[in-house]
Amino acid sequence: MAASTDLLHPMLATAGQTAVEASLHTADPGSTGANEVSGGDYERVPVAWDPPSGGAITADDELVFLVPALGSDEVTHVGLWNASGDWLIDAAAAVPQPFPTAGTATVEVLSLDMTNGTLSAQVSS
Repeated sequence: MAASTDLLHPMLATAGQTAVEASLHTADPGSTGANEVSGGDYERVPVAWDPPSGGAITADDELVFLVPALGSDEVTHVGLWNASGDWLIDAAAAVPQPFPTAGTATVEVLSLDMTNGTLSAQVSS
């Protein structure tokens, strides 16, 4: 039996208040947030969330990151952190993005769906 949105939405609202920064990673961040992009003008960006709907929350706007040249590496994951800098969760980018030269990465869609337990991210360069 699927969980009721009456149960999921309060949990998602709390998740949205907790997950307040996003990051980019060049490989699976594991359970610690490893492999975070670094250098140049890169920094984590704030994330705010739309109200829960249908058992999910979605970032209320695109997330834009300044990405240094990554050589042969690619942006493969998006991560979430709390205000204290504690690692929370990651999502593999739907399509990894190469950055052979510095540029801008845009997370066009970031969504946490409790009906299937996934965080999903659509990243473009």
